[in-house]
Amino acid sequence: VYGSPIYISIEELHQLKNTDLSKRKQLEIQRDIFVFQACVGCRVSDLLNFTRRNLTNGAIEYIARKTKEERPVTVRVPLNSMAREILEKYPSDNLDAPLLPFISAQKYNDAIKRAFKKAGLTRNVTCLNSQTREPEQKPLYEVASSHMARKIFIGNMKTDLDVQEIC
Repeated sequence: VYGSPIYISIEELHQLKNTDLSKRKQLEIQRDIFVFQACVGCRVSDLLNFTRRNLTNGAIEYIARKTKEERPVTVRVPLNSMAREILEKYPSDNLDAPLLPFISAQKYNDAIKRAFKKAGLTRNVTCLNSQTREPEQKPLYEVASSHMARKIFIGNMKTDLDVQEIC
């Protein structure tokens, strides 16, 4: 229904993470949040609810919000070095404060697109036009969104289903 999943490689994730956005602090923050999300594979709705209390023994643990009513299962994702580095960049002593300085979902998606473009992630990808149902070419940064972070996490897994170290 949606066409093939579009995601970036680990090398492209490094390219995004290593792009100097220091002159655009808010964009840098939202980029960091996206990279963290790609490292843990969570939905943006879960990301919004993470606090320091979700961090347990080198991993993040949570019950996925979307499935908690149907079949509540604790999700535990070990934090790789990239995720740990981002968390160290945004320290907090308040265990109940948001884990990362998230803005609104729409502004987050807009920031992701801008960060991809600044990072030079502009290769053309084929996607399905939602209205015409015809394939079309678009620059990668135009289709980047918070949901792509989940696709990056899944798309870059090893075949034995162990999560690949992304750093």
